[in-house]
Amino acid sequence: MNRIEFSDVNRFLASIGLISIGLAFFLPWFVNQNNSLLLIEQDKLQKLTPAAQEIVTKQQDTLLTINKVLPSVSIGLIIIGFVLLIWGIIRWTKRQSVLDKIQDEDLKAREIQNLTSQEKRDLIETEIEKTEEDQPEKTNQADRQLEIDSYIQIENAIFLQLSQNYKNNYTASQNVRIGNYEYDIILKSKDLTQYKDRIIEIKFFKNRLTYSNIKDATTKLILACNHYEENFKRRTFAVLIIVYSEQEYDETIKKYKKDIELYGTELGKPLKVNFFDRQKIVTTKAGDFFK
Repeated sequence: MNRIEFSDVNRFLASIGLISIGLAFFLPWFVNQNNSLLLIEQDKLQKLTPAAQEIVTKQQDTLLTINKVLPSVSIGLIIIGFVLLIWGIIRWTKRQSVLDKIQDEDLKAREIQNLTSQEKRDLIETEIEKTEEDQPEKTNQADRQLEIDSYIQIENAIFLQLSQNYKNNYTASQNVRIGNYEYDIILKSKDLTQYKDRIIEIKFFKNRLTYSNIKDATTKLILACNHYEENFKRRTFAVLIIVYSEQEYDETIKKYKKDIELYGTELGKPLKVNFFDRQKIVTTKAGDFFK
């Protein structure tokens, strides 16, 4: 630190402390370089004019006074310097720890982590449990594991189609966590001037669809898109794929599609919502997921 730092009060205190300690050692050296006046021989002093003798005598008195108080001044500067330095460092350390925490959170928000297979199964199981909250009968553990397997198979089938059919324009990734958000599929555009990144959320409902469950999935998707855009400064296109089982594509589902897309617009994030029969997922064309 070779200059006084004014950009931060803690750095300023540390700077002043270092300078005070430096002065405590510099002043004795500087005064010692000028002490030769005290060593002038008496016969040489007598040869000077009365006026010159008076000037030299006053200078000697001044140097003697400085030499008497200099040790106390130096000790005082050292004490003050160390107090300011330690105070500044302590305050600086506390502030830096807060800044480090903020930076760590920022890095965490940007870090892309691949979900383990167990983490993915746990997330799906949590979703299934939530959809069963209002149902009188709960799925037993064996059936639940089979449902989780079906859920994963559906997601993998969709990912396989999208990654193969859009590999020229997008880089596909599956089951990742960014910050506190999980992403089923991300299609990262290779040319943002032509294509937005596509954030795809897949939901599989074995039992009857409910508007509240679809709305919750939509909210989660939009929040994930906003987090992605904020941290990576990339435009996104949100897609919600609903897979249903043992249910016809009736007028109720058509209404859900319209209402959910309107809900997304109200939240400031237009999105595409599509419903697919589980049995037709494998034969569905990749482009149909975005119609």
